Amino acid sequence: MTIKQFFFFIPLLMPVLCHAQSMTVMSAGADAQNCSQAAIVVSRNIPTLRAGIETCTRALEYGQLNRRDKAATLVNRGIVLTSDGKYPEALADYNAALSLLPDLPEPFVGRGNLMFLAGRYDLAVAEYDKALSMQLEKRHLGLYNRGLAYVRQSMPSAAEADFREALALAPEWQLPKDQLAKLATPAPTKNN
Repeated sequence: MTIKQFFFFIPLLMPVLCHAQSMTVMSAGADAQNCSQAAIVVSRNIPTLRAGIETCTRALEYGQLNRRDKAATLVNRGIVLTSDGKYPEALADYNAALSLLPDLPEPFVGRGNLMFLAGRYDLAVAEYDKALSMQLEKRHLGLYNRGLAYVRQSMPSAAEADFREALALAPEWQLPKDQLAKLATPAPTKNN
């Protein structure tokens, strides 16, 4: 199965439940910084304009980016592309970022999110595992995403452990609290 065939099966309007791992770009010029901001906006599930993709592309094509900033901009464009439903292109950007910096954890989060959206929760968990085994800056997001994948795999104990750890790292974050409450609520039973 090709990448395009794989992502053909993702529903067009499936809501993004996972959280992206944007990367800050500081020294690479206005386009790369604006691309970083677009990824931050999208990672908060706020729609962004098509201009976000164009800004990222311009930064990659014309910016004077060092290796780290180029990888970060690829990750950020991958996030924006994912929000626009361009999954194969997003995957290509995450893979390109990893070819530049194989030890960068954020592309693994992005790839995990794509696998989650495709309903391949086992592959999503594997990608989140890779990111979490590295120095993931926003570890709580990776844990939360992996917890969501565990929920979809009917693995409530593993999901609960990840949501609890995410909450310990980000005590004010409401989403893991909500997921823990859902896990604590017994499933409705059918009366025969």
